[in-house]
Amino acid sequence: MLIFDKKSYLKGNELGILFSDSNSVGKLHSHEFLEMCYIVSGTAKHIVNGVKRTLSAGSIIIIDYGVSHIVVDKSKDFYSVNILFLPEYIDASLFNCLSFKDVLRNSQINFIYYDDYYHFEDDENEIFPLIEKLVEEYNIERHGNMQYIRCLLIQTIILLMRKCESKAIEAKKSNKDFEMIVEYLRTHYAEHISLNELSRIFNHSTASIYQMFKKNLNIKYSDFLTDIRINAACNLLKETNHSIDEIAAAVGYKDTGTFRQIFKTKIGVTPKAYSKKFSEGL
Repeated sequence: MLIFDKKSYLKGNELGILFSDSNSVGKLHSHEFLEMCYIVSGTAKHIVNGVKRTLSAGSIIIIDYGVSHIVVDKSKDFYSVNILFLPEYIDASLFNCLSFKDVLRNSQINFIYYDDYYHFEDDENEIFPLIEKLVEEYNIERHGNMQYIRCLLIQTIILLMRKCESKAIEAKKSNKDFEMIVEYLRTHYAEHISLNELSRIFNHSTASIYQMFKKNLNIKYSDFLTDIRINAACNLLKETNHSIDEIAAAVGYKDTGTFRQIFKTKIGVTPKAYSKKFSEGL
């Protein structure tokens, strides 16, 4: 199976756009970036991990890192826009993210999605105008166009989440306890919260809570808490003049050294370098 690497397809950038038609030869592949594919016209079959699904004009699919897939049986009028992007293009705190679900959990979007296949329909033609504008901005170099494209991409993702909101609400009903745990962590992340403490508060075994995170988000509880804390730290570094020690304490780290180490692992730069990046206007 082919692996499309980010160096070849994004050429050192965090976002790229490709187009596909009926003459484009599809090959089974995975890639080192996220892909949002909008079917502009025609029909095709999308095979993901061996499962075949039908796509038609207005279909939108998003593919995670490392997911085996191929588009086949394209009609003569098939045409698609493929937006390739790294999670950190949405927010720098997503530097080591490899999943669209992680992007959705980020404070820029703040949505929990339960399905493993990201397939949406633009049945009210809300998304296509955003895609058109995004492509236009991408093709014309002008001041602030990449920042504007980021805003358009976030807006597109939020609209997609609204479209599946009713489905999400049903999922939330069947996962009420999990939703309560997630909300608790989002408001108490600065406190010392162990799995045992959550078990006591929500009257679930530690094994049960661990499985909730693996089942719903495919992530460990500790990694989820770390993501929330580092995301909060990124926001403080961008929006305040607090010292690194103050920010570490504010997001739940008593030891600044540990905070610095985890931050660099997650974001790719030190807290000081990250703060400097934003103070200089990116």
